[in-house]
Amino acid sequence: MAIVKDIATLKLYNKVSDKFAYTDIDSYLEQAQELYLYHYLGKTLTDALNTYHNANAPTPNTNYNTLLPYAQKVLVHFALHIAKADLNVNVTSAGFTTQSTTGFVVASKERSDDFGTQQLELAYGAVESLLNYMVTKTAIGDFASWLKTEGYYQATELFIRTKTHLAQLTNWHITHTRFNSAREILRNVQQLYVESVMGTALTAKLFTLLNAGSLYDSGNAAYLTVYRKACAVIAYAAMYDLAPDTDLHSESYKRRGINYQSLLQQHLDATATASVLPEYYNSTLQSTNTTPLGYENKDDSTTFKLLV
Repeated sequence: MAIVKDIATLKLYNKVSDKFAYTDIDSYLEQAQELYLYHYLGKTLTDALNTYHNANAPTPNTNYNTLLPYAQKVLVHFALHIAKADLNVNVTSAGFTTQSTTGFVVASKERSDDFGTQQLELAYGAVESLLNYMVTKTAIGDFASWLKTEGYYQATELFIRTKTHLAQLTNWHITHTRFNSAREILRNVQQLYVESVMGTALTAKLFTLLNAGSLYDSGNAAYLTVYRKACAVIAYAAMYDLAPDTDLHSESYKRRGINYQSLLQQHLDATATASVLPEYYNSTLQSTNTTPLGYENKDDSTTFKLLV
C-alpha cells in the first residue's frame, strides 16, 4: 500500500468526484511511489514512512508526521498524471472500451492531455517544496539517511534551485516542468561559467553555507555577494539555451551572462584577501582567469576580450 491509503487523503491534494473509488487509483499510487518517491526521498526513507503511515497505532514520530503531507502531495499528482490515459479506458475481451454513465461524458483527448499536463506541473511544484523542506531538515541533523540519496544530490547541486529564483534574476517565467527539464543546462552553465572562475574551494564553500542555511547570516556577507553575482551569470548564460528559437534576444542573454562572468571575476580579484574569500585568494585563479573561449566582441558589448 502507498502512503496515500484512501480517497479522503487524496481529496486533500486534488479534487475528484465522489464516485471516484480508491481502487481506481491505488495501482497508480504504487507506481508513482516507486518511480518518484524512491527517487526523491530514497527507498529507505520512503519505505520507513510508508510502514509508519500504514501501521496500526504507531509510536508518534514528529519528523514523519511533518514530512508526510509533502510526500503525499507529490505522490497524488504524479499518480494522476500516470493514470490520466487509462482512467476512462477499459481493457475487455472486445478490445479497448470506454464507459459512460448518465450525466457524465468521457473527456476528449485534448482535455485529458491538459489534465495530465496540469498534474505534472503540480507534481514538480510539489517536488520543489519537498526538496526544500528536506534540505532544511537535514541542515539541523534530521533525516541523515537522505544525505546519501539521489534526491539530496538533485536538491543541492545547483545554485539556482527553483523557477521562482530564476524569475527573480531574469524576470523570465517558466513552468516547474520546464525548470526540471532545464536542470542539465543549469548544471553545465554553472560548471563552465562559474565554477571555472571561482575554483573548487570557493564553490564548495558556497554550497556548504547554502545547504546549511547560513549563507544569509551577517558574518557571511562577502560570500553572499559572490553567490548573488554567480547566480546572475548562471541565469543569463542559461537563458541562451532555454529561450525558444523564436526569441530574438537569445544572443543578448549569452552576452549578458559573459559580461556578468567578467564582473564576477573582477570582483573576486579585487576583494579576495587572506581573510576575505580566502578560498579564492589561496588559489591560482587570480592570475590565470581569461575570458571564455568562443566569446566575440560586439559593437554593443560592455566587456571586451583583449586580443593577445
